[in-house]
Amino acid sequence: DAQSPHPQYLANTFVIDYEEASVKEVVSAFLAEHDSSTSHEESKVESNPAEVGAKIEAFIANYITEPSYIHSFSFASTVAKSRSGDCTEYAVLSAALARALAIPARVVIGTIIVEDDSSVEAIGHAWNEFWLDGHWRRIDAAMYGAEPLKKYYLPSHILNNEGPGYALGLSKAVLNAPENITVVSEKDR
Repeated sequence: DAQSPHPQYLANTFVIDYEEASVKEVVSAFLAEHDSSTSHEESKVESNPAEVGAKIEAFIANYITEPSYIHSFSFASTVAKSRSGDCTEYAVLSAALARALAIPARVVIGTIIVEDDSSVEAIGHAWNEFWLDGHWRRIDAAMYGAEPLKKYYLPSHILNNEGPGYALGLSKAVLNAPENITVVSEKDR
């Protein structure tokens, strides 16, 4: 959608809990690395929104030092402490960092199709959209550095319920996921 974002995409929530101490430490580390000011209110980071989106993506990609599929769906504060997780953990921590910097952010759940020279895979995935320069822009810290691959994103759900009942929203995302994806290569046409 091209509308201005709903205020919930700036909110501190049950899942995107950026007011927790562990997430505040992540925000401080990000600002120390990318900004010479002492607080995000006077941050120079906001002067170039598209650039800050890329910086958040790279920072979170490097902050999570133990990618793992053992987590079910951790909160941002848990990810900030463990520095571990899969695409959902990258997405919730990226959203928390963005919101702490006053950038509207949301978690999107869907399917990513990844193609390289020898294969095509469709994988359940989570990523972010940040409201930058008047548009929702995709940010995917979990796939940071995978530029040689062709990637196609098929969103099925935006995590709108970030409260204690967030699991119901995740169930809806699973129900909306495609059952079958057909990929036709250029040589098959």
